[in-house]
Amino acid sequence: MEILLLSFYVACAVVPIGIVAYMIIRLIYHRSPQVILCMECDQCKQACPLVRKSGGVFPGPKEIMAEVKSGKMRPEIIEAALLCTQCGMCQSMCPRGLAPCDEIEKLRDYLQHAVPGHLPEEKKAPGDSANGETLSSRAENSKKQES
Repeated sequence: MEILLLSFYVACAVVPIGIVAYMIIRLIYHRSPQVILCMECDQCKQACPLVRKSGGVFPGPKEIMAEVKSGKMRPEIIEAALLCTQCGMCQSMCPRGLAPCDEIEKLRDYLQHAVPGHLPEEKKAPGDSANGETLSSRAENSKKQES
């Protein structure tokens, strides 16, 4: 009876703890701890000069970190990472002291080495259309629509 109780305890308590520990270690090994620790509070987005200048059209560091965390990179997020100025305002505003600009730089390096020819000569705004719409013109258009 004691062996049955012990095996039940192992199955119900120890195995799930081991699985969770394995998943956490695997996440830290494959992704940066900064990405995992990001709580997506929006403080970095409020400090980002590109977000302010674009009128909210630029996704901001929070969305870039969330995409890196999920592992699914949409083209507009990749383009946004290429637009980042690396000013460090996001890092100064982060309540956890994380540096989204460092993660964005790692993403840029990855794109440059893993996907040759991906980095454009001129940085475009996220979601730029073929008709030459820029980040500032998109911001102006959105302001006009609000009025």
